[in-house]
Amino acid sequence: MSSDQKRNPVLADAYRVMDDAQHVSIDNEALGQLAEGLVGEYDFGLASWDAPVYPSLESHSIETVIDFIVVGNSLNYCFNDMETGEKFTVSYQGTEWSGAYGMWAGLHRALTNDVPILDDVYLKDVTETDIQNVFEPVNGASLPMIESRVEQLNSVGELMSACGGTFREKFSGESDIYGDDGVVEWLANTPAFEDTATYNGRSVRFDKRAQLTVSMLYGKLLGTDCAFDIRDMDAFTIFPDYGIPAGLASHGALVYTDELEQQIADQIPIVKGSAEEVEIRAATVVAGDTLQSILEDEHGESVIVPVLDFVLWQMRTDADTNTHLTETTAY
Repeated sequence: MSSDQKRNPVLADAYRVMDDAQHVSIDNEALGQLAEGLVGEYDFGLASWDAPVYPSLESHSIETVIDFIVVGNSLNYCFNDMETGEKFTVSYQGTEWSGAYGMWAGLHRALTNDVPILDDVYLKDVTETDIQNVFEPVNGASLPMIESRVEQLNSVGELMSACGGTFREKFSGESDIYGDDGVVEWLANTPAFEDTATYNGRSVRFDKRAQLTVSMLYGKLLGTDCAFDIRDMDAFTIFPDYGIPAGLASHGALVYTDELEQQIADQIPIVKGSAEEVEIRAATVVAGDTLQSILEDEHGESVIVPVLDFVLWQMRTDADTNTHLTETTAY
């Protein structure tokens, strides 16, 4: 078990889940082979999040960039229609963007068109019609779970108001991600970013979007006059979503029971909070922790987890297995 578990409740919870897991297991030999394949193949540099779907500091204020990342991540979940499998896609600056990139592109398009998408008063009163207009798709596949996204934006608007109308002060100077004053801890305990489940009667935290938000802001601001310092970088975990476990499973690192593997192959939705779903996410976190140790201890790589997460997220496109389907606001 990782020495960082006391520092990160997500890691500790994930290991506890895997101690009792019945549907998912981890193949450490396969993880070792995966590590060998990653060395020299991927750049372990921190993602800068400079794609055109994100606002730049050259064109926008620091407040705008920070608020954009926080507001966007309140909506950063579930982009495929559960019945058709069609992926949400928008057009922005002459390019079609799908999935999460589509959401970010729609949000940036709204910002460019002077929609007050980062105004706390607007967010607190945003409606389904507003969201449908902001995220107008190119292919008829609307952004799924619209009702939940209204609630998310209303909630993040309340949070922004409580912070004085901008999140900038929360991401300046030196910060921990966990602990009494931790920025992930703070986000994860708000309605817009809460990400917990129950397994064998015990609460399990994942904090996917809260951790991702802080990691994105750290990478986005690194090397600028607006950079903030994270003191406990080693307390991050892999951000468990749809794509990363599919990539790990395609390399044999995550092993599913025959029943679960067939359910994923047949694209039958897995119920949010079910033992199967919780185990998939917990196994992803533990596998990431183990993979980091292998890369550092056996290959001499210096790897921080948000970087490894981005590498595995990029690798997901090579997966020869379906992602699991779960209708959830968590990822």
